[in-house]
Amino acid sequence: VNAPFPVDFILNNKVVKTIWLDGFGGSKSLNLEIDPASYDRIQLDAKQITPDINTSNNNYFARGLFHFAEKPKLSLITSTPSATKVKMNILPAYGYNIHNKSMLGLGFHNIGFPGHKTEYLVLPLYSLETKDLNGYAQLYRIAPIRKKNIQNIEYGVKAARFAFNNFGLYSYNKINPYLKAHISNPYYRGSRQHDLTLRYIYLSFDPHIKTDGPNFSNPYEKPEQFVRLEYDYKKKTAIRPEKLSAVFETGFYDINDKKGNFIKLSATGEKFLNYNKPKKGLTITGFGGVFVKQSDDASGLFNYAVGSRNGRFDYLFDHAMIGRSANFGLFQNQILGNEGNQKIVGAFGGAGKYILALNVVSTLPGKLPLRLYADAMTFNDMDQLSYTNASGKQISTNLFYQLGITLPIIPNILEINVPLLQSEVITKIQDFQGIDKFTERITFVLKLNSLEPREFLKNVKLF
Repeated sequence: VNAPFPVDFILNNKVVKTIWLDGFGGSKSLNLEIDPASYDRIQLDAKQITPDINTSNNNYFARGLFHFAEKPKLSLITSTPSATKVKMNILPAYGYNIHNKSMLGLGFHNIGFPGHKTEYLVLPLYSLETKDLNGYAQLYRIAPIRKKNIQNIEYGVKAARFAFNNFGLYSYNKINPYLKAHISNPYYRGSRQHDLTLRYIYLSFDPHIKTDGPNFSNPYEKPEQFVRLEYDYKKKTAIRPEKLSAVFETGFYDINDKKGNFIKLSATGEKFLNYNKPKKGLTITGFGGVFVKQSDDASGLFNYAVGSRNGRFDYLFDHAMIGRSANFGLFQNQILGNEGNQKIVGAFGGAGKYILALNVVSTLPGKLPLRLYADAMTFNDMDQLSYTNASGKQISTNLFYQLGITLPIIPNILEINVPLLQSEVITKIQDFQGIDKFTERITFVLKLNSLEPREFLKNVKLF
């Protein structure tokens, strides 16, 4: 609505003059004479007479270096956004993983609730073990778009550096610029959301071992690059919500002086069927992936994971992990819950051509938080995963399955999976790898990414 609006001239936080201007659409330049001796600030509608969705750009300061905000103000931990102040929050930080060990740092951010159009987080962490700087950084901006079906555009960059082990201790350096379009259907506003994201991931690796000497070989001395186009759909309804995602990915690598690239497509669909009781129902999830161009890396690093990705096989380093690459102890049993959401611990190789997976999860009656799950998977050449029985016969299968119980300690963040029944081939392969006890086959999901400030605030439910 192109309605008239007031412009207030302010001195010492008091309105000393007000003029009214005619409303207009789009943008327009206005010449206003400002005397710093008479006014220290000009503000659109200081008394909030007219409706305004975005008040963060309503001020102009006549004095100082920051004409569109007062000088920055420091706060501890977090603060609420202000239309007149630039705020910087200080966050004392402690981090830990099994490679860097204890890390100490001091973070700086402006993330709050409700959020800013432009937000940042810089979290450097110094490792007391590896004696180097690690941490996270991110900067992003959300820009409204005046289009019928596009709600806004988000663009930004993320960066991270931490140590991991892959036949030697390395640190990965990750830079991830991205562009995301939030698309909404005007006929289903608020309940159905479409996101389209374009990501570029650049990875380089620093060895923590001596590189001098004729026998040293660093297989990860060359950078790796990936481009992903991701589509996500969510139907946010109380009854039968659903999700759908599709990913196009291509990657370029040079491992052990062998260059290559791959192209693959994948899709995931999820449907929740209510049992006519609050938060009770059946969740059905299907996953499928196929290589358009196969990777020729001998390690199978970029193949679809059979079981769960861990360590170096989370090759995009998208997941925050305490025990990345752990092959013993508690963190050996951490799974990431992607690419079919299988809950199998152990090394089962990967699918270099195609993979299909199905997961079914059901809540239980009453107040018990336990859930029953059933997983199934098939992929190319899985009959090569075989074992010899007591009679000397080679046994193989074309289907992996596992049934068990999930205990959600913190739903969607920390969950424990207890297998009760699984394919005999899975059991035999685990036995061969020394995973031969019932407790060693229990897995858990720990989604530390959900605890990042922005992700945490996005999922806060006030009502």
